[in-house]
Amino acid sequence: MMFKGFKTLIMFYISSLIVALIPTSWWYYSAGGIANIYDSPFLLRVEFLGSYVIIANIVNILLTAFRIYVIVNIVYALIYIFRKKQEYKYTTMAWLPVLYIIDPILTYLVLKFALPNYANYPFVIFGQETFTIHQGNTTASLLIVSEPTIAFWISFIPTIVYVAYFFVKRL
Repeated sequence: MMFKGFKTLIMFYISSLIVALIPTSWWYYSAGGIANIYDSPFLLRVEFLGSYVIIANIVNILLTAFRIYVIVNIVYALIYIFRKKQEYKYTTMAWLPVLYIIDPILTYLVLKFALPNYANYPFVIFGQETFTIHQGNTTASLLIVSEPTIAFWISFIPTIVYVAYFFVKRL
């Protein structure tokens, strides 16, 4: 006997597996072209003055380990559900893209507290904004770009399917 929402939960895990396997960044940041950052929960690429920052390789080792951990858990969940015909909940891929929205808010808070009287940084940057710092008679401006990639929007598919699972389960 299959449990209620079986097919929806399977769709959640399959879509989660696909998203976890996508080998590209979810978000792109740029600080006037001086620093470019491409990141996702599974990948980090940092360029400074056109050169790749090697420390990102160390971070990528950890992010790759996290990707493998997520994939192993998703595969285990699929096997468990098919063999035991019981629910198994591993929800990392449901909340991960939602938590990713917090990134710009954290950046704002860090800059707000680090440069409280000098910086004018918008609360959320989506697209292009100008970051301005005032010190005495001097003003410095930097064009900040913060854009999601298509992979970020695709990463919401498991979240939507997981929410649908709860509705199906309650019917």
